[in-house]
Amino acid sequence: MSIVFVTGGARRIGRALVERFCSAENQVFFTYNSSQSQADELVIELSGKGLNVSATHCEVSNPQSIIDAIGKCTSTYGLPNVVVSSAGIFPEPVHVNQLDVEALISTMNVNTFPLLTIAAEYMRLVQEAQTHGRLIAITSVGAFETWKNRTEYNVSKSAQHALMLSLARNCAPHLSVNAVAPGAIVFTTDPTVADESAGSIASIPMGRYGVGNDVADAVTFFAECTSYITGQTLTVDGGYLLTR
Repeated sequence: MSIVFVTGGARRIGRALVERFCSAENQVFFTYNSSQSQADELVIELSGKGLNVSATHCEVSNPQSIIDAIGKCTSTYGLPNVVVSSAGIFPEPVHVNQLDVEALISTMNVNTFPLLTIAAEYMRLVQEAQTHGRLIAITSVGAFETWKNRTEYNVSKSAQHALMLSLARNCAPHLSVNAVAPGAIVFTTDPTVADESAGSIASIPMGRYGVGNDVADAVTFFAECTSYITGQTLTVDGGYLLTR
């Protein structure tokens, strides 16, 4: 049994991760920001099945809020064996002529910089406990492509990927740091603008959109594999990038 901490666990990919880790009988602590009702429903649903799960509010753009949330996880269950940085946003498309620096920084405050705060605090706790931790970042194929009018997202995700690589080198041997980069992952029961931007299935060699469990499989691999694997990215896109 592991202790797992997931940011942004109330909806979509984050929710799929919480459900997967709970189903494997881990103790799971997740955060939410604006999705309190969904978080409460998820806790009630999983707790009703006898699973160990707790949640707390966290604004990932606020470093202290992240540190406090990790502290609540540690006091509730203990030091996490696995930490997943999943919280993120997918801003509306904006032409570069209308995009300002503040908007770009605001997106990076959610999609990019939290990974640094999480890594620093997690490594501090791991060093104190003289143990080893696993940090997994949910990035995106948008880190490797340039999409029209999606400067905020592309920049924030490419920077997040570069940060993951830097952390993998600099946090070793205390942390294994890896990433999962989803492609078009669609949630028919919880649609967002990200689903609308998924593109054509014809561009995906596997002939379908991804679902939450596809991402959860990749995250589970990094959560359970040898700690010797670090600085790696698993792309979950049905072969989409192979056609680009």
